[in-house]
Amino acid sequence: MNKPLSINDSWQLLFERHAILDHVAQYGSFEISARQINTVREARLMAKFDESHNLPPIFRSHNLTILPISRGSYTIGPYTTFQALDYANHDTPLQPIRIPQLDTLQSHDLHSEAEALLFLRNSGVWAEICGDTHVYSTLQGRRASGHFQFTIARTTPPRHATITVDNAQIEIDAGYETSTQVFLCEAKNRPVSELNIRQLYYPYRFAQTLTPKPIIPLSVIYSNYTFFITRFTVNDPHDFNSLTVSTRYAYTIDTTPLTFADLAQIWHQTQPAQASTFVDIPFPQADNLLLVIDLVKKIARAPLTTSEITEFLGYDKRQTDYYANAGRWLGLLDAHKQITPSGTQFVRATPHHQKIQLITALFTTPFFYAMAGFLVTQQAVPTKDFIFTQMQSHPQLGAYNHTTQRRRATTVYAWLRWVTQQLHV
Repeated sequence: MNKPLSINDSWQLLFERHAILDHVAQYGSFEISARQINTVREARLMAKFDESHNLPPIFRSHNLTILPISRGSYTIGPYTTFQALDYANHDTPLQPIRIPQLDTLQSHDLHSEAEALLFLRNSGVWAEICGDTHVYSTLQGRRASGHFQFTIARTTPPRHATITVDNAQIEIDAGYETSTQVFLCEAKNRPVSELNIRQLYYPYRFAQTLTPKPIIPLSVIYSNYTFFITRFTVNDPHDFNSLTVSTRYAYTIDTTPLTFADLAQIWHQTQPAQASTFVDIPFPQADNLLLVIDLVKKIARAPLTTSEITEFLGYDKRQTDYYANAGRWLGLLDAHKQITPSGTQFVRATPHHQKIQLITALFTTPFFYAMAGFLVTQQAVPTKDFIFTQMQSHPQLGAYNHTTQRRRATTVYAWLRWVTQQLHV
């Protein structure tokens, strides 16, 4: 039996079979049917991309994306369909969440978007965000989008296109209604850096046909016992790219406060590890520490092959190595991408002790120890330029070229920002 083609190879075949690039160059877009996609692989799986880096190489190299336009067809073109969430770089105060005392929904065991949304509802968060004590759950699951039209930005001239959608399938993770407003949620139980605008915009246009009340789109990300919620404003209902961030929220299940004084105590009690311990481990180049944590927890549940890790991360093979090596750097994974005793201890710990163990491991490692000293004495994250300058004079890191040092400095900066984001208000 022949091995099924990967999604990347399947799209490469379809692009060649239907001369998609030539058609886009001549007409600006290409309409492809689900039936045509199904000849190589299931269309539903072939057209689901949560972030731009998930797109197959043939799409990325030509700045193309794909949108559903009916129950059985899609349009491919140079559309702007992703928007940065940037939750990792903002300073939203971290609020402790009220944990409901339930036997069948545990705060430490939320493995799906549905469970995360249920937990938020039962904790009273929606009442706070919606500004109403009476919040009713009204929408969930698959629907037909209805008929609507919108303009969308393009990355090549002409800079805008008009797209008509006719009963495309949509998925609503959760919809809530109060006496005055409707809230639509797109949830992820893993850290994503971008929003696929379609996942909120299509449900938004559908909900407009149901109610005259204002409709508020929300992005909900749950990762490592933390909820990141972004509230959007739709400035022009007929403009696909008109979503702007209105308010950000961050809630933590860890109700034990962590302060700069606690960070200083951890740093003063930490002995920096010998550089020789890390001689065979590449210095981290994995900016999203939450994704490193989620990878460690997934491997702890069941060992993963390299290809399975690549699929989980949604990156290419090189990024797989970067994130697995970041887990090694922290002592949570070994050279074979398997969980270590420290990693097992980490995943079994309470949310607060997980946080302490990770910060301690980070502060112990070469170079991070010095940067952590700056962090706790100045009570501020050092700038990327300062980190880069310090790298140039470091015995081990000074051998990297400047481009590599810049990339590593970005990771150091991102990880130290994560540390400060764990501090409660």
